[in-house]
Amino acid sequence: MKFNYKIDMVVSRYRENVEWINNFKDISNLRVLVYDHGNSNNPYNIPKNLGNEATVYLKYIIDHYDNLPEYMYLVHAHYRSWHHKGNLYERLEEAIKENKMFININNKDWKYEDVTRHPWYSKIMVLWKDYIEEYIPYENLINKNFVKDHKSCAQFYVNKSRILRYPKIFYENLYNWLLTTKISSYESSRYMEKLWHVFWEDKDKILN
Repeated sequence: MKFNYKIDMVVSRYRENVEWINNFKDISNLRVLVYDHGNSNNPYNIPKNLGNEATVYLKYIIDHYDNLPEYMYLVHAHYRSWHHKGNLYERLEEAIKENKMFININNKDWKYEDVTRHPWYSKIMVLWKDYIEEYIPYENLINKNFVKDHKSCAQFYVNKSRILRYPKIFYENLYNWLLTTKISSYESSRYMEKLWHVFWEDKDKILN
């Protein structure tokens, strides 16, 4: 696997065995950062096991906002999983070949095809109003059913230009919300799961 730019592979872990990252150790220009939930012995850590992968992705962005590599590969701690084909090495190879600014590497569609009919929709919209509306006006969405034609399970290959669309405070506010909300991590992380592509997808696919 060869490329002439830098990639950070950011792994969200909570006690999983991630020896599989050794499969990536000989790839030049790729750095692997394993972020732990609730493990203060790791300098890359989330203080509590909250927010699933969402807190990891946000904390990484906050930590490195002023020095992001060209691409980030944001993944879970499972080399093989029901929600992506093959393994994470193969998915990275494929993403590099596709050469797009943003790719969800998973292959599972949403159970609810219409987010406006989802049981959590009203609570997702409270999050939107409080933390997202200022940056992405809801009325400007091409499709108010913003999960349509997008994949679930939150693993991405994304260019730094997409992350830098928004100021650091945008990510800090979402991160702090995930750490302080009384909503369960199971639920709050899935709100984010439905929103990442709204942040980082091609604008002409999302906004009027």
